[in-house]
Amino acid sequence: MRHDQYSDFGGANSYYLGYGYRFDVHWRASASYSASFRAPSFDDLYYPYSGNSSIRPERSHSLEAALQYASTGLGVLRVTAFQTRYSNLIDYANDGSGFFIAQNVGRAKVQGIEGSWQGHLGATDLRASMTFQNPVDETDDQDLTRRARRFASFSAHRSFWPWRVGGDWIVSGARRDFDSTLAGYGVMNLSARYDITKSWYVSAALDNLFDRKYELAYSYNMPRRGAYLTLGWRPS
Repeated sequence: MRHDQYSDFGGANSYYLGYGYRFDVHWRASASYSASFRAPSFDDLYYPYSGNSSIRPERSHSLEAALQYASTGLGVLRVTAFQTRYSNLIDYANDGSGFFIAQNVGRAKVQGIEGSWQGHLGATDLRASMTFQNPVDETDDQDLTRRARRFASFSAHRSFWPWRVGGDWIVSGARRDFDSTLAGYGVMNLSARYDITKSWYVSAALDNLFDRKYELAYSYNMPRRGAYLTLGWRPS
């Protein structure tokens, strides 16, 4: 449990309550309920042409239930159902003149289900997750902006000292953004690390391997293909 006191918004309580039960060595169930509070940021309030000094803090309540199976052979498989209800969700809306102004969404809800798995195939570490959700502005009965209904990620990394190599594939469905719809996308990232000693290493990363062009917000392009080389040190 937590209490915050804001000079502009008064007091706010937030909390988390969770419980897990292990049926046997493989199966485990859990459930949680939480409440959160988000005060508007300085940009939400005062950023030129988009701030709104009259917006109110955002509050939400979340409920989650999960079932997990774990074994040495299969790995860890988890299915989670979730729901979050918002009051005064802080979002942005087009004011008709080309500017996007901070505003409160009276009532909003995000509910869905997520499946994830992590395990090993020999010396290769594998992870996968997929989410289906329904982000709805209940005040206007339409999808919340910039939130995809479906997204997933897959990764594979293999270690054979002194090397560790791998890749990640991130995919997302389409999302609504005010008066437009942003297309779905898939992005592949690759990485490699070489341990020179127990402390020194050199790593390389290639992001957006296939140079996909995509946007998370209309007219704001995400980075195209990028390559990075790092020389690092860590305590042995």
